[in-house]
Amino acid sequence: MPRFTVDEFVDPPVAGLDELIRSRRQPSVLLTARRQAIGFTGRASELAALGEWQDDPVGRGVWVWHAPGGQGKTRLAQQMGRRSIAAGWRVAVAGHLDAAPADADAKPLGTPWRWLPAARRPLLLLVDYAERWPVHDLLRLLADCRTRAPKVRVLLLARSVAWWPTVSAELPRLGYACGGDGEPRRLPPLADDGRGRRDLFESACLRFTEIYQPDRPERGWPDRWQPPGGDVGDDRVYGTVLGIHMAALATVNAYTRQTAPPRSAGDVTRYLLDRERAYWARLHGSDPDTVTAAARTVLLACLAGAQFRDDGLRLLARSGLADETAGQKLLDAHDRCYPPPATGTVLEPMYPDRLAEDFIALSLPASPTGEQAIASGHTDSWAATTLLAAHRAADDTLTYTLGRLTARTDGQKPPAHAARLLIFLAAAAGRHPHVQGWLHILLTTDPALPIHAGGVALASVARCTSPDLAEAIYALLPERSLDLDAAAAVLAQHLLDHTQGSDEQRAWHSGNLAIRLANTGQRQQALAPAEEAVRIYRLLAEVNPDAYLPDLAMSLNNLGNRLSELGRREQALTAAEEATGIYRRLAEVNPDAYLPNLAASLNNLGNHLSGLGRREQALTPAEEATGIYRRLAEVNPDAYLPDLAMSLN
Repeated sequence: MPRFTVDEFVDPPVAGLDELIRSRRQPSVLLTARRQAIGFTGRASELAALGEWQDDPVGRGVWVWHAPGGQGKTRLAQQMGRRSIAAGWRVAVAGHLDAAPADADAKPLGTPWRWLPAARRPLLLLVDYAERWPVHDLLRLLADCRTRAPKVRVLLLARSVAWWPTVSAELPRLGYACGGDGEPRRLPPLADDGRGRRDLFESACLRFTEIYQPDRPERGWPDRWQPPGGDVGDDRVYGTVLGIHMAALATVNAYTRQTAPPRSAGDVTRYLLDRERAYWARLHGSDPDTVTAAARTVLLACLAGAQFRDDGLRLLARSGLADETAGQKLLDAHDRCYPPPATGTVLEPMYPDRLAEDFIALSLPASPTGEQAIASGHTDSWAATTLLAAHRAADDTLTYTLGRLTARTDGQKPPAHAARLLIFLAAAAGRHPHVQGWLHILLTTDPALPIHAGGVALASVARCTSPDLAEAIYALLPERSLDLDAAAAVLAQHLLDHTQGSDEQRAWHSGNLAIRLANTGQRQQALAPAEEAVRIYRLLAEVNPDAYLPDLAMSLNNLGNRLSELGRREQALTAAEEATGIYRRLAEVNPDAYLPNLAASLNNLGNHLSGLGRREQALTPAEEATGIYRRLAEVNPDAYLPDLAMSLN
């Protein structure tokens, strides 16, 4: 059963001023792209490029556009959808169910294409958060899309593009051409200088004054608004359109309330979340316990994502928030604050994601011992115990096990929301250093968690890990996995970038990176680390041949494979011949240890000779490899029968 949905694009109605005025006490509502509190502006060159891509005569095309969260990718896609409908295109949106209810595969989904039969009109498919899709599901989506129209365009929107080489390598097989000459296109900031940012900030402030007009202070509005911190140079806040809108909203809101605005750019999110919390108190009552329960439910929704009601009740019980009776009331109260768009779902997260990520960060103490990271009314020790359970030993040292939200309950299977939880923690860690400490402890407790959670989660946390922890996670990776290959390459690059040990370690990580990059289809990029591994091992082997000749031979085989993939077959043959010669000498001295390596190297040598058309010569190493594997399989069939079969082929 597919784990994705495809729905007709519905142009989200622009919220009217009266509706926005009614929502002015809840900052998250005013910031969501769906409400469009601030109208779409600019992006003329980007829309022109997308229009040219649509008009290209090629039948099927895919293009990736990427940028940090809050840069305006969703708004751009919505505008493109409107224009495409006006031009006679059918427009659809695809979403993955891992970003929705956690066990949606247990519910009757039907076919995702039921509403969209094949037709003669061209089709535009919009896919947001493409980096969060498992690769096999994204490829399934593209394969299904081929039969829906004679002309198909698929626009993939993402924050990162580590996954793209794996997908792009499969596109020729599926009959798709890559837009933008095959390269993802980065969506630039709407304004990247002080003047442009200042204009956007002033414009947003003017719009928010319209929304806050009923609360207009007696002294009126200022002639010129001052951004938090006094300028717009802080890229953490003003580097994205969303960041500018958040700063403008906080500034106007504070002026309306006649209270001090955020003192710095870094205080903007904290101010807005304080106003969000005040809204919870207004909606649910000012009793501290009630507000705390509401805040914890919001945090649970941010960490776990939307759930079906039964699963939401179980999650509340598992996290210690409420039993079934109290849980029903808690979910109903949360739904009033954050209405779910889908019937039957609960625990709708707070949007935009940036606000949810920062709320997670502000909720977590500085460490599991309970000290606060910052002076924040949102810090809650309950947030810690949902992730980790601390145990104090007799010698007063702390050890940790997985907490209530991350503990495994089905054998070795992590909870369904583990991927979202890791993705959001990693995003929060980029702006809040103390969250990185939480991630470190969480992953040290269970290094396999991001692997079981999937490639998207693994790629998200890879750069947040220490070298030792990255080594522990890498050691658990399978050799090949379509959904993990791209993340494995990210982790291998992270290990190489942070290698602080010997040349041997650098050579080892270089060789691994070459293999992982090749697995994702990045063959040209894989060559340099393969060459670097050979260079280092050759130097080491000159000084200590007994220790490093085996590693040199291994790296030469790797280099030969990388060269062959690039069509440089003569050079590949040279590397394979040298590797085979080294293994032959090693096997003469220690056959038990090196005969299997010699057989594998002979197979490589035969393949390279065959690729050059030297087939008679290729037969000799193939026969020798088969003979070695036959003898090995007679002694240990469990270990070597598969290799014998491969060699016979």
